[in-house]
Amino acid sequence: MVRQHVNPLSRFHQQPRPLPPLDELFAQPQLPLHLDIGAARGRFLLAMAPLHPARNHLGIEIRRPLAEAAEAERLAADLPNLRFLFANANVSLPAWLAALAAALAPGRELFLQSDVSGVIAPMVALVEASGCFERPAADAVPWRPDNPLPVPTEREAHVLAQGLPVYRVLFRRTGAAVPDLAELEAAARAADNPGEAPEA
Repeated sequence: MVRQHVNPLSRFHQQPRPLPPLDELFAQPQLPLHLDIGAARGRFLLAMAPLHPARNHLGIEIRRPLAEAAEAERLAADLPNLRFLFANANVSLPAWLAALAAALAPGRELFLQSDVSGVIAPMVALVEASGCFERPAADAVPWRPDNPLPVPTEREAHVLAQGLPVYRVLFRRTGAAVPDLAELEAAARAADNPGEAPEA
């Protein structure tokens, strides 16, 4: 049986894990990338990948047994446009966002969604602080009302069935240069600790 909870503050889960180059993960790294943070057992992406073969899908999960089980099922299903990786996104996100921003062409989309406001708010703040993304002018602020994807996540369906909110934001890559990683890490710390003064 897989434990359903881990301690993200443990030393093991506080080790940043670099995002492998996309050409090591996917046969066609130039395709648009769908990143699912908190992929759990991977059911959502295992359903999405066959529906969207012209897009790469990457699932990130902090519970290593779940990530490994999802990757094994991905291999058995022979889905070359899907991968699952083990990582603590809270620790690795600044470096990963820099890598994704560098890989995404202007106009490509970054979609964020969570049912936990305390999780998505610092992620949105970090993306906005990067200066590399903008929201579509027609989207509602602070949260868009619907999911642009054709398949709901397991968590999303569960939360909506209880009448609870899901927070969603869609970003598009601009032509702005990717900031220095140290700047993104400082922005991430500021987003996690809004009461602290920024570093000089």
